[in-house]
Amino acid sequence: MLSRVPCSTARGSNGSRLKQVARELGTSAEAIGEYVATVAAAGGPSWPMATQPRPDYATRGKARLDSAQSRSRLRIRLRAAFGVNARADVLAAMLVGPQTGLSMADLARKTRFTKPSTAFAVDALMLAGLLEARTVGNQRRLVLTKPGEILPGVRPPIVQPDWVARFGVALEVLRFDRQDELSPSVRAIEARRVVEGLRTKILHEELPQPNLDALGDDFANAFDRWVVDLTYSVRSPSRA
Repeated sequence: MLSRVPCSTARGSNGSRLKQVARELGTSAEAIGEYVATVAAAGGPSWPMATQPRPDYATRGKARLDSAQSRSRLRIRLRAAFGVNARADVLAAMLVGPQTGLSMADLARKTRFTKPSTAFAVDALMLAGLLEARTVGNQRRLVLTKPGEILPGVRPPIVQPDWVARFGVALEVLRFDRQDELSPSVRAIEARRVVEGLRTKILHEELPQPNLDALGDDFANAFDRWVVDLTYSVRSPSRA
């Protein structure tokens, strides 16, 4: 998958977060190293996990983003304004979070930055007057001070799919489908295990669900039908 990601998109990425996301998705060290090296060879940022660039890559110079005004490009717009660090992703999480706010642990989990990086970003945003801390019960929660004044036209709540979670579901399904040919009964059993392991992400992202009432070998067919539905859902998310 990384081999098909345009190197130009890396200019709006953070190396620390990239490592966290790669770890969460189970990306091999070889794949991430090649991608990072290819990005650097194409004139992008240099990150320490680089190995050797892809030998067949040649930039065409056509990938250019002239506007980030659409809702689906919110994170790109925030990173353009606040930099490719945790601050932009913290604000993106706050814009979709509940009115009661989010804890530091919530923000670290949602942004995929380390807790120290998240805490540093929160301190900076509080210093800038964009965030404030409130006590809810026995918990310290963070809220936006002026939700409608972060950027022109940006007002919460802004629904944003969790693309890391969505790609995580898709990758697990692809890895399962790439296994050597299985008998219908074994395929049905293993497919159900895959779905059970992904169920939390599927429900949270409101992705289509397979027919879990299908029993025995019939679940293999139900799983295949679900993969088709999942593909269309990931390509055209209703929550975007």
